[in-house]
Amino acid sequence: MPIPLLILISLLTVAVVVAATAVVRYRAATVLLRTGRRVPGEIIDTQRVPQGTGPDAFSPVVRFRTVNDHEVIARPGRWQTATGVSGSRVTVVYDESRPTRIAVDGAGFSATDTRALVRLTVHLITAAVLAVVAVVVFTAVR
Repeated sequence: MPIPLLILISLLTVAVVVAATAVVRYRAATVLLRTGRRVPGEIIDTQRVPQGTGPDAFSPVVRFRTVNDHEVIARPGRWQTATGVSGSRVTVVYDESRPTRIAVDGAGFSATDTRALVRLTVHLITAAVLAVVAVVVFTAVR
């Protein structure tokens, strides 16, 4: 197989994987926000989340009780980061089948589709750029 074709196939494969992953994560986040149970919770800690070359973000560690009165300590998915102070009261949206899968609303966090949509957009743009680069490289080398 010629090298340019191999490069084209490789970059297009990466682009498809990036786009598919973004869509799956976005869908999971929006389903949680739409169907999850909402209960009161409390931020008990924040953990630093490196953001590559930009400033670090922070993810809350939250304690809450499920509707069945089980105590859970969890962090929201990677798409939800912001500032928050230990001891802050928040609303937790959790998946009843997996209570550690949560979103947080309140204390600087917003349980809306906005952050998930931003991440989806960034990943889809990245995938599109990869696809364009693949075609340009293939065309130039061919």
